[in-house]
Formats: sequence, structure tokens, C-alpha cells
Amino acid sequence: MKKLLFALQLFFLGSIITWSQVSVGPKLSLSFSNVIGGENSVGNKFKVGFSAGAFLKFQISDHVYLQPEVVYSTRGFKYVSSVGNQDTNLKHTLSYIDFPFLIGIQIGENGFINFGPQIGYLVNDKIKGVVTNSSSSLNLNSSNVYGYNVTEYALAFGGGYRFPFNLMVAVHGVYGLTKLYSNGGDLSHNFTFGLSVAYSLGEKRRKQRTRH
Repeated sequence: MKKLLFALQLFFLGSIITWSQVSVGPKLSLSFSNVIGGENSVGNKFKVGFSAGAFLKFQISDHVYLQPEVVYSTRGFKYVSSVGNQDTNLKHTLSYIDFPFLIGIQIGENGFINFGPQIGYLVNDKIKGVVTNSSSSLNLNSSNVYGYNVTEYALAFGGGYRFPFNLMVAVHGVYGLTKLYSNGGDLSHNFTFGLSVAYSLGEKRRKQRTRH
């Protein structure tokens, strides 16, 4: 599956790069993430994360473009529970290198939506927090990826507004299609939504056509 998606990306990019308008730019995002959908997601809460990366935009027609990206992002969740005399307060920060491949559609003069597949590679899970009871307290601070699927397939989607000076503001979401945990039958997976800001370098504004 991974090889197929990579081959398709190379094919599409190779077929359009010679005749499409190309632009590039940085992209920053503030996000809210959680792990949902399985037994191990009970008691989880959303946590704040961020992402930073860059994109290439291939304008293949007046209203359609392709946008591959490379992004470093943090996802994860908070786990808070109180059972008997034991209180648990933990924060999991999952760090990924993500490769979205988006298809974009321009709406009107300045609006746009985009969607497409994403491949992510887990590089770290940082666990930080404290477990306390009536007689003791245990502080946790560790990093590892044991027990996780290190490759994640996901669906990315979003939409936003492009200002005349090539600044773009958008809302976005990522829905993980791969189980988060590699062991057992738990079906927990990542879910993220947030706000992103990007700036396009080398992109010329297309004038809206008028009919006579």
C-alpha cells in the first residue's frame, strides 16, 4: 500500500510538473488532537499540538491544483482518571513526520477546499505526568514508540480563504485510518483538527474570467 501511494504521487507529479504553475511556501498549524474509537480511548481528552512544514502547489487548471506537503506534527491525548484513592494525570505527545498529498479545488475568487491521503511516520511518544494515591506519588517522563503502529495512513481534509497577498488561512482535519496500537484488537486511532496559516511564494493570482 505504501509503495503504491508513493508510485502514484511520483506519476502525478511527473506528469504535471512540466506544464503547471508551481509555487512553494511554509505552513504552520495549531491543532487539537485525541485518540478515539477504541477501548483504550475511554477517559481520553483533547490536547493542544502544532505542526510546521512546507508545501508545493501545482496549479493544473483554473480551479484545480495538487499540493504535496512534508510536515512535522504533534498529536496525542491527555488521560485523566480517578479510581478509588488513585489519581492519574498523563499527557501523551505523539510526534510524526507526515506526507499529505492533497487535491485542491478553488471556490470563487478566494475560497478553496482540499482533501487527500496522508502517510505519517511516528518518531516518538513522550509520556509525561503523575500518578498519585494516598501514600505515594509517581512522576512519569519517558519516550518510546513501543506498542504503536509506526506507519499511519490517514485522510486529510480542509478549507479556507486566500488573501490577495498570498497568505492563506484554513481549518483542517486529519482522520487516522490505521490503528494506533500494534498489539491486540484495540481500534483506537488518531483524530486531529485545527487552524493553519500558509504563505505561497511564486504564485500569481489568476484573474476571474468574464463572459461576453
